[in-house]
Amino acid sequence: MDAVPGDGSWLLLFVALPLVGLFATAALPSRRVEAIRTVGWVVPAAAVVVAGGLYARFNLAEAGRQFVVSFPFLRFSYPIVDPQAGTMGFQPVSAPFSFGIDGLSLPLVLMAALVTLAAALAARTEHRRVKTFFLFFFLLAVGISGVFLADNLIVFFIFFELTLVALYFLTAIYGGFGREKAATAFLVMNGLGSLLLFLGFVWIFRLTGTWEMGEIAVRLPLSDVPPGERWALFWLLVVALGVKLPLVPLHPWMLKVHREAPPAVVMLHSGVLLKIGAYGFVRFVLGFFPDLFPKAATALAAWGLLNLLYGAFSALVQNELRLVFAYASLSHMGIVLFGLAALNAAGLMGAVFQMVSHGLISALFFLLLGMIVERTKTSRLDELGGLYRSAPELSGLFVFAALASLGLPALSGFVAEFQAFYGLFLSPARDIALVGLLGLALSAAYNLRAATRTTFGAPRPEWGAMADLRPLEAVPAILLAAAILVIGIYPNVLALPLEATVADVLGRVGG
Repeated sequence: MDAVPGDGSWLLLFVALPLVGLFATAALPSRRVEAIRTVGWVVPAAAVVVAGGLYARFNLAEAGRQFVVSFPFLRFSYPIVDPQAGTMGFQPVSAPFSFGIDGLSLPLVLMAALVTLAAALAARTEHRRVKTFFLFFFLLAVGISGVFLADNLIVFFIFFELTLVALYFLTAIYGGFGREKAATAFLVMNGLGSLLLFLGFVWIFRLTGTWEMGEIAVRLPLSDVPPGERWALFWLLVVALGVKLPLVPLHPWMLKVHREAPPAVVMLHSGVLLKIGAYGFVRFVLGFFPDLFPKAATALAAWGLLNLLYGAFSALVQNELRLVFAYASLSHMGIVLFGLAALNAAGLMGAVFQMVSHGLISALFFLLLGMIVERTKTSRLDELGGLYRSAPELSGLFVFAALASLGLPALSGFVAEFQAFYGLFLSPARDIALVGLLGLALSAAYNLRAATRTTFGAPRPEWGAMADLRPLEAVPAILLAAAILVIGIYPNVLALPLEATVADVLGRVGG
């Protein structure tokens, strides 16, 4: 894909805003709690406005990167030896700080900005070491803002690592009783995934001589690399990104983080950070190996089916709401693989829609769960029930999130799942899609089970005086619910920016 010239100031502003928030928070004294919280939501709100500006200025007809920004960053040399001549020289290497946005990254940037704002508003209930919390919150936002816009493997990896560092400390400091074990499991597994990813990037550089994603997408498929080496690199990236997605059986760390991290942090983890793995599948695995991906498509669809069914069956038997949503996330990431494995326009559109839709729905779930836990001090299904009597608005939004998650028509979940499954039914892996329909039935079962046991049933006396949705709580909940509804009613809001990029990707694959 060729880069398209454009005004890069909006892109730079989007990347810079979390840094502004980070430095502003660092400059404020710890005792200025309200000022810190205000910075915590004002800066993400400004980022949403900037993301909207990028959307408004985006050229729908262009498949390449737009608003491109590039300036010198890393310059170094490494030794090379010519064994035939017996000489040694030095090969100069440059890795510019380059950013750009295309139809794939734009929907994810919009979703990430909205979820970050909702999480910042949800974090206003955090009372422990508030300044430290928002410092790491903004560090996480810095990583998120850059990872979907990076046009260079080194730049991508730097922002990717920032998200790992920030999430580790947010979990280890502010999580629940098992926070240290959860943070350690997260660090070990994601550290291993990062190591594999970095090895893959270095391997790609050795084969292509560049860190630029656009150049790699052109050079690597045309290189004379032996097939065995190309397959080894392909599966190395699949496993590395599979840790982040995550894929079964690389997922246990994710369950621990969902269970122990504070709800505002899990909103970002489940809503945005898991999508980095899915984004990497499209950008790196499919983008760099368009000739190999079709040969592995059935295997990847089968792996997606494993995620879909294992996550759905597991969610159905959980008594802890956090784990219900964690396994639901695992299941829904299987649908992303379904869409990618379809290798057609409907499937690829469905995969990206699923990334965005699940990001919004899971963020809404954990936002509401945080409110419930704050009021009841529990998230166990056998200890909840009858909340609709004292908190009808909160209960109504919870049911809305469950209906969106199970794929009710006119909501974003339906659009995403329909396209992903339709695309797979049109592919050679249609039998896998047929079996996958069981996962949709199970999704309805575990979502309705969680919603009805939480909100309906016999009311408990201890919840009789429970407060309903407060005005400051209603703002992020309504923002997320509105986005879910808009995408469900008018899917073109995402489909139009995606069309040119999807056509370009499939044209290179031969789809």
